[in-house]
Amino acid sequence: MALILTLFLLTFTSIFSSNTSEKNMDIKATVIKPLRVIHNGDINYGKIIQGSTHSTTRHIFTIYGEPKQDVDITLNEKNINAQKNSIPLIHKENNSQTLSVQLKNEKNDGNDTKLNEKGEYRYSFDTELIVPPNALVGDYSGTLTMKVRFK
Repeated sequence: MALILTLFLLTFTSIFSSNTSEKNMDIKATVIKPLRVIHNGDINYGKIIQGSTHSTTRHIFTIYGEPKQDVDITLNEKNINAQKNSIPLIHKENNSQTLSVQLKNEKNDGNDTKLNEKGEYRYSFDTELIVPPNALVGDYSGTLTMKVRFK
């Protein structure tokens, strides 16, 4: 009886052990440099007169990251290549009073932006501020934010 039981267990075990399958899945990763954005200085128009126009030149955002990578770039949540960009300046004491800074002579690379072989991309622009004659006297401020992400 023990012999029959042993033969049964050996047969049963060998039937199920021969019905196995195995396959390896390779897992790979490539580590790349993170994105970093810097600029060449804040824009300060200083004291300006009602009814005047003021311009600034040679402003640059520089992006650093992995060479030759495609990136999406936005300025204040708008694609840099989609349309003319303007930055609202809000009056310090009266939020309903604004001035508008227009970006001029912007670098435009079409819809595709790519870091160069050194892993850099430079976005350059000039600005223009037209102050209406009836602009509320006081301090105005705004922000220009560049956001970059890998495609």
